[in-house]
Amino acid sequence: MPLYIYVDNTRKPLFKDCVWVQDYEQAVDTIKMIDKKDRLIIDLDHDLGTERTGYDLAEWLVKNQYLGDFRVHSMYPNGQKHIRELLKQNGWREFF
Repeated sequence: MPLYIYVDNTRKPLFKDCVWVQDYEQAVDTIKMIDKKDRLIIDLDHDLGTERTGYDLAEWLVKNQYLGDFRVHSMYPNGQKHIRELLKQNGWREFF
């Protein structure tokens, strides 16, 4: 069964069947608990209210060779663009 992670420090997820994490560290800790063979679905915001951003999380996912589906719901256009480009270039599939 896929793990759906919603990453945002202020906005609550719209879906009930997800794990809501509010910062980079929570996201990394949650992702580390799954097997890399399991399907990961991640819904990212860019600004997470700390020094680490959604882009930092995307870099961590790529560096640690996770794959899955993603969506970026950030209101910050440049941050959204950079996260999308990084993940797409590294085999992630975007969903809307």
